[in-house]
Amino acid sequence: MSASATEVPFRAPDWSSVPVEDAPSFTPPQQEKKRPLFGGKKDADSNKPPRRNAPRARTSAPKKTVPASKEGQFTETLLQMYGMVAMGIGMKDPQCAQVIMKQAEDCAVAWDKLAVENDSVRKVLFALTNVTGVGAVVAAHVPIAMAIAAHHGPGLGPKLVADDNESVAEGN
Repeated sequence: MSASATEVPFRAPDWSSVPVEDAPSFTPPQQEKKRPLFGGKKDADSNKPPRRNAPRARTSAPKKTVPASKEGQFTETLLQMYGMVAMGIGMKDPQCAQVIMKQAEDCAVAWDKLAVENDSVRKVLFALTNVTGVGAVVAAHVPIAMAIAAHHGPGLGPKLVADDNESVAEGN
């Protein structure tokens, strides 16, 4: 800009001088009848074919039901599970493992009683306690993995320093 040029302040246009007849016309869009999103009845006047990915009626067999449980059905298996958890935790923290084992029977009995009363709990416990072939193979290898982890795993072996800062002999 040159020094002789004068600055003109910005002014917003005055729209009041524009006649209303010159404004474009506006019509709101027509709302169509809403159909249900999933599998509802089509409108009688709709000739559109169904969507390709529209949900279909189930043709599969009904879901399997879990049989009613008798009191004590899950207790022994749950005790074994608590024992496995305590064994794993015992490598790092024997005190917590002792607490788990001490409470295992009470916990297993409580879960078992709840399974008698509650279908959802019974389904979960049934799935956890009925071992398939693959589950049996995995369960058979857990003690091996735990022994290797205890002997060679980082931080899983015996404590190297006692709580009172006295040195403890390493058992590896």
